Order: sequence, then C-alpha cells, then structure tokens
Amino acid sequence: MFGRFIRDAVIGGLAVGGLLPTTMVFVRAFDAPVQAGLFAAALSLATPANMVAQAVGQVLVPHFARFSEQPAAMLRSQRRMFLATTALFALIFLLLIVLAPFLITLLYGERYSGGTLTMQLLLGIVFLISAASSPASYLFASNRQRTYATIWLIALFTGVITMFIACPPLGMWGAVLGYALGGGGGALAIIWCGWFAPRHRL
Repeated sequence: MFGRFIRDAVIGGLAVGGLLPTTMVFVRAFDAPVQAGLFAAALSLATPANMVAQAVGQVLVPHFARFSEQPAAMLRSQRRMFLATTALFALIFLLLIVLAPFLITLLYGERYSGGTLTMQLLLGIVFLISAASSPASYLFASNRQRTYATIWLIALFTGVITMFIACPPLGMWGAVLGYALGGGGGALAIIWCGWFAPRHRL
C-alpha cells in the first residue's frame, strides 16, 4: 500500500514538474535563438511563484488527513481551503502579471522586453496549477493519489503531443499552447475532482 502511494506520488510529481521544462526544449529546437532567450527569461520569472503552492500543498495533506474517518468533513475543509488559497494565489499572480514588464526589464534589460507577454501567459497557467494545490492534497489525503498521477500523466502526454504538432509551424507559441493544454487542463481536472467528484461518486 505504502509502496503504491510513493509510486503514484512520484509519477504525478514528475509529470506535473516535467511539463514546464519540456517547453524550453521545444522552443530551443523549433524557434530562433533570440526567441528561445526571450522564452527562457519569461520561464525563469514565472516558475518561482509556484514554489509557494508546493509549500502549501505539503501543509494541507496532513491537515486533510485528520479527517480520514470523516469524508464529508474532509470535503468541506478542502472546499474552504481551495477558496482561500485560490484567492491568495490570485493576488500573488495578478501582481506578478501586472509587474511583468517592469520585472523583465529590471532583471534582464530592455532587449528582453519582448518576453513580457510570454511571461504573463505562463504566469496564468502556473496560477491554475497553483490553485490545484488544495484539491491535489485532498486527493492524497483521501487515498486517491492514483487519480492524481493519472491526470498528470495524461496532461503531460497531451502537452508534449501538442508541442510536437504545434511547435514546427508556431515555434515558441506552440510550446505555450502545449503547456496551456497540458498544464492548464491537468490543473482544471484536479480542481474538478477535488470539488465536484468526492470519493463516493468516483
């Protein structure tokens, strides 16, 4: 039982964590070096915010696990936490999106200002993934880590296949599209499972 839990947790973690770096590989392979540099700058500024979500998730798993004998109470707690953490992440990411032009120019110089829109789009997708931290923790606490791993594996394959198709004609924007479909779609599926699909309905 514990071995399966570790297996599913590792698979899910690798899938969700591996999709964003994969976008950089595709941008470097299918777009000009200048565009790859802009994308790398946007990527480096968009990813640290998700570390807050990872920290929140580590705290929420034991919090939800306290209700292991009370499924209804666990679900109610998850819904409250989801609303609270989503509001927090919305403030953080909205601020970063607004400040994106200033941050890119400040840290990388005016020549990287063309990466502003890419950074803002990536931040929007990372926001969705961050908002899924509470439902993801709920899935782990309710012994549904296999659902979590399955969703993110499907999301990873969806994103990579999309990049294979879209990057040759679209370059960098094909990678953004793949990340949006894979990362954003996976996050929405996790949120749906945590909110609308309690365990007894699966």
